[in-house]
Amino acid sequence: MLYVTNKETEMVEKNWNELIREIEKTTLLEERTIKYGEKNTSQPEHPFVDFPDPANRIIALPAYVGGEVDVAGIKWIASFPDNINHGLARANSITILNSTKTGIPFAIFNSPLLSIVRTSSVSGVVLKRFFEYRKDEKLNVGIIGFGPIAQMHYEMMCKLFKDQINEVKIYDLRKIDYEFKTGVKTSFVDSWKEAYENADVFLNATVTKERYVEGKPKDGSLLLNVSLRDYKMEIFDYIKNGIIVDNWFQVCRRNTDVENFHKEKNLQENDVYTIADVIHGNVFGKLNTNCYFFSPFGLSTYDMAIGNYYYKKAKELGLGTMVEPEEGTC
Repeated sequence: MLYVTNKETEMVEKNWNELIREIEKTTLLEERTIKYGEKNTSQPEHPFVDFPDPANRIIALPAYVGGEVDVAGIKWIASFPDNINHGLARANSITILNSTKTGIPFAIFNSPLLSIVRTSSVSGVVLKRFFEYRKDEKLNVGIIGFGPIAQMHYEMMCKLFKDQINEVKIYDLRKIDYEFKTGVKTSFVDSWKEAYENADVFLNATVTKERYVEGKPKDGSLLLNVSLRDYKMEIFDYIKNGIIVDNWFQVCRRNTDVENFHKEKNLQENDVYTIADVIHGNVFGKLNTNCYFFSPFGLSTYDMAIGNYYYKKAKELGLGTMVEPEEGTC
């Protein structure tokens, strides 16, 4: 079994086009499973371990992905937001990969970076189509919450869509020490509204305890609701015809904005679109909506696909340490 540290994972160059294709392949396998019962994927509802402080949680994300991805396993991820006030990472995780033929584990990752890359790659699938749809325009990007997830999104967007980005405005409650090396006009602003009001692409990646985003978004904009719980209810009238999710049953729970829309505005599964709809090209520019609202829960199938991709890269680069598992007795 190969053990790969987070530091070794950072040594793998991020090829965003390849990473996005891994998400696309997995999405289409999932779609065939749902539509045609082909059993290409399996991912039960992700269970949460709760603590006395409701901000803290640990989530188990098991999954199987067939086809050319062909991997199974589990990610075990803890989120303790107060860690950032003590010099610790908010999220910590491990990912275990198992053979789909024998069930034997063949890799284990100390995987905070993998989670961040997965989240950014999923957004990349949607952003790729949105920037293609707006290909003749220079777009403004707004970001709220500039921790590791938002920083990775920023780097990904600047790498893939640099020529289409006019400027990026970023707001964070904390002072962030970050050197911008992308060549894209970027600045920190003094309020979230400055980042929001003129954004064609708006990303929220916070650990807020109270919803705060309100007011009309820019016409035609794409809202990337990565942190899931930032929007006040009034936003619904602007986005109700353009809501995109990764999986309705995963995201419509645990006090997400989507669950609140479901409970208070009667939003139903048939009212939303999926990443598969985005890939097939029948979303952007074809919906009767003021703007688009992408709210992904984060699927374990995607974690397995990205984990398997990094396993292959680690093997190619000679990264990681081989650990011989003890023989079982069962």
